[in-house]
Amino acid sequence: MRLLQKILLATDHRPASKEATATAARIAKAFGGRVFLLHVVSDATPAPIVLPFRREIAESTQRGYLAQLEADDVELAESTIVYGSPAARIVRKAEELDADLVVIGAGKRSEGDGFVAGPVAEAVMQHSRQPVLAVLPGGPAAAFRTIVCPVDGSAVSRRGLTNAIRLAKAFGGRLIVLTVIPELSWLGATVETGVFIGAKKQHEANWRQDLAEFMQSMNFAGVNFSQDVRSGDPEREIARAAREHGADVIVMGATGRSGLAEMLMGSVTRGVLQGLPCSLLTVQDEDVLLRELSDEEVRTGELLYAEAKALLETGAYEAALAKLDQALARNPLHVPALEARAVACEKTGQHSRAERCRRHAQALRQAVG
Repeated sequence: MRLLQKILLATDHRPASKEATATAARIAKAFGGRVFLLHVVSDATPAPIVLPFRREIAESTQRGYLAQLEADDVELAESTIVYGSPAARIVRKAEELDADLVVIGAGKRSEGDGFVAGPVAEAVMQHSRQPVLAVLPGGPAAAFRTIVCPVDGSAVSRRGLTNAIRLAKAFGGRLIVLTVIPELSWLGATVETGVFIGAKKQHEANWRQDLAEFMQSMNFAGVNFSQDVRSGDPEREIARAAREHGADVIVMGATGRSGLAEMLMGSVTRGVLQGLPCSLLTVQDEDVLLRELSDEEVRTGELLYAEAKALLETGAYEAALAKLDQALARNPLHVPALEARAVACEKTGQHSRAERCRRHAQALRQAVG
């Protein structure tokens, strides 16, 4: 398993990128993660001669984000500027890093009350296998204080809710589990339920029963949560619920059980992206906070930790630190190794890194405890 260790922050130097940078810093500090900063200079221009000048401007602007991360005491792994198609390069970079999370600005204000994610953010969400957080500019800060998680009883929504629970626990947030019962015609309800009289009522009763069983199968221990059951158009009701509850983040799986899911991205998710009321986190193939380790990774991590402990006891702090780094590369959820690394960092004068290790260990206990 692992926590949010590698966070890819993709910037486009618009206002949304500033909000995205603040959010990436908040998450990195909460989980002791590192930020990988990426800016893509689009090569879709009729005059390639201007590309070097656009790169100079990008480098100057990028320094502002670097300063923001440094001021927030966030560990920066690398800062990269590349040419190409923004969405394609972001997805490729996420794959190369095996990033745990991609953070990107949510685009621009729509004609209505919300924001549209923009074509780059939407394409990244559609094609990235990593979880993607689209951060709303000018709205409530994505602090995971009030999380709305739409569920429909599917395996995908279970994955979304699992992550929402862990994020609510890690940030001490409030979780609203939302279910929108889709309205069906009499004929559609009859086909679904197999009854002629009272088909619509039976359709709703089936959904409520499925929801009750679904909720009973989840572990909400230590989480402040409530349920909100509505009827109507899922896209509209998700946005309305987020506004009414004052949500700062919606967490949802990328497909659902409606039968209308497109490849990698469900139609409901796509609809929510067209009128974002707040930031949106979509989960594809993997959990944001949880992934299984192989037995070999666990065993190797334990051996390296045992060697590091012996080195710490003899005062060989630099050597112990190297062993602990190797152990945590294999098992980032090894809390004793994190705490030992904090000690080794203190002994070698790396006080900021020691503090990050302590924060990470504390967040880890909360998230997986």
